[in-house]
Order: sequence, then structure tokens, then C-alpha cells
Amino acid sequence: MSHHQEKLESLIMQLTAEFLERKSPPSQLVTVISCNLSSDSQTVNIGLSIFPESAGAQTLIEIQKLARRLRFELGEKIRSKKIPAVHFTLQTHPLIEEINEKR
Repeated sequence: MSHHQEKLESLIMQLTAEFLERKSPPSQLVTVISCNLSSDSQTVNIGLSIFPESAGAQTLIEIQKLARRLRFELGEKIRSKKIPAVHFTLQTHPLIEEINEKR
């Protein structure tokens, strides 16, 4: 992975976290866990952790509806010819799984 691509992923991750802080439901905690930009910079897969987990699937659906708006905002803040299409995935954090197993 090139240095440019790493910097772009980091910036997208930061901007996505700020966007979701403003747009996600106040009763849920949404955390950006990962950001993977495709080698051709056409798509970016953003991994999210959502708490409480019971609301994860529904919250993910609501967040996916915001993907076009996020892409527009990324286009305003990133100086790049290509603004990648945004895809969200729900990820579980190993530490959360470990805590849940101990309950």
C-alpha cells in the first residue's frame, strides 16, 4: 500500500467518524473500526462497531442510507480526483466479544 493511500484512508476514517458523530442516533455509540480503500480508489469499506449490539443491524441500515451524503462531504474536504463509493460493514470488536462471553 502506498503512503498516499494510507494517508487517504486515515483522513477518510477521521472524517467518517466526525460525520457519524453528527448523524448517528444519540442513543447508540457508533465507532469507526477500520477503513479499507480499494487499490483503484473506487470504493472504501468502512467497518463500524455499534453499541448496544442489539441495535446494530437497524442502525447499520440507517447509516447506509447516509452513504451518499458522506461521499458528498468527503468530496468537499478531500482533494482528490476520485471520491470513492462508501460501503459500511458491521464489525464486532474482539474485546467486546470477550466481555460478552464473561457475562
